[in-house]
Parts: sequence; C-alpha cells; structure tokens
Amino acid sequence: GIRALDLEHTIGVGQDVNSVDWSFDDAYVAAGTRRDFFGSELKIFYFDGSTLTVTASAELSYDVNAVRWHPSERYLAVGRYSASGSELRIYYLNVAEGTFESTNSIELGRHVYALAWHPSGNYLAVGKNSGSNEIELYSFSAGSLTLVTTADLNPNRSVSKNALEWNASGDYLAVGTARSLGTELLIYNFADSVLTMTVDAEIGYAVQGVDWQST
Repeated sequence: GIRALDLEHTIGVGQDVNSVDWSFDDAYVAAGTRRDFFGSELKIFYFDGSTLTVTASAELSYDVNAVRWHPSERYLAVGRYSASGSELRIYYLNVAEGTFESTNSIELGRHVYALAWHPSGNYLAVGKNSGSNEIELYSFSAGSLTLVTTADLNPNRSVSKNALEWNASGDYLAVGTARSLGTELLIYNFADSVLTMTVDAEIGYAVQGVDWQST
C-alpha cells in the first residue's frame, strides 16, 4: 500500500542549506550552506539510522554551493562562491583516525555552482557561472584532480546550482543552465576524454535540476 513520509530527525545548521548529499554507504550526510559569519559553511553528519550527529566541519568563508561524495570512497567534492582562495576543493573523511582534511584545492576565479562524479569515480565534472569554459572535467586519483577537458556554453550562461548529472553508464552528462538566448538543457557525450555536445532542448526557463532514468 501507500506509505506516508515520516519525519525522522531535524537539525539546525544556522544558515540556508544550498546543497546536501549522502555518502556512498549512507552513513554520512554532507551539507553546504550560505556564508556563516559565526560558524562553518560545510558540515558532515553521521547518521545512525534515526539521528544526525555533527562529525566534522570546515570554514570556507563564503557560500558553499555544491557538495558531492565520491561514489565509492569517503572523498567529498566541494564547490564554493568565488572570492579569495580556492573555489574547488576535495576533502577526505578518515573515519578510523577521526580526521576531515582537504587533499586538493583549485582556485578557478569563478563561482562553482554544480559538481558531478562520474560513476567510475575517476572523473569530476564542475559547472561554473557564465564567462567561458563553464564546464570543466577533471580526472581524479588519490585525492587529487587534474584538468582533462572543458566545454564552453555559447551563448555564455551559467550552469544552474546542482544541475549537473552523469547517466548510469557515464557516457552522457546532463547540464541545466540559466535562461538565455540559447537552450537551457544540454546533453554531452563523453568519450576518449572529450565532452561533445550531442543534443539540447529549449525549455524557456532556467533548468534548476537534472536527473537520469536509471536505465
């Protein structure tokens, strides 16, 4: 029969939440918030099946727009508002040692609005605000990122917050963008380390979220 949604637990974080994501094993929740002058914009919660408990946090000094856990390890990609310092960061949660530390940080000079791990965990797609090369693709190994390729949205428009997603096989990347003179929904094919725009759709409004059918 139909089952209602039951509220299990709530917890305050002090600011508006911009992005949340579960770890691959459903044990941890990451939350990125607006700038918090009196606390941390990035918080990690442990979930025991009924209750969330703060386990780790990080002060990034500006809005955290996107958080995404690696699909098979406890690495966390974080995208931040552009200001002094690095807008793209990788953190590692070491449960055995009780540490949460940055393993890589990259200064892009642009707002990072969306992140998406390739299903293999070997690549990270990054969506930025309008300018040039609004999509960047990095290879990932041992906690570090290396730029592989970029894609330029022409006419220039921003990737919408959290509107970036790989399909289950990792062959295609869906991108939702802010409204513009062009199309707002874009699908890129990924092969031989290259992103190729394959199909698009004009929605008439900003696309603020994308997801794939599982098959």
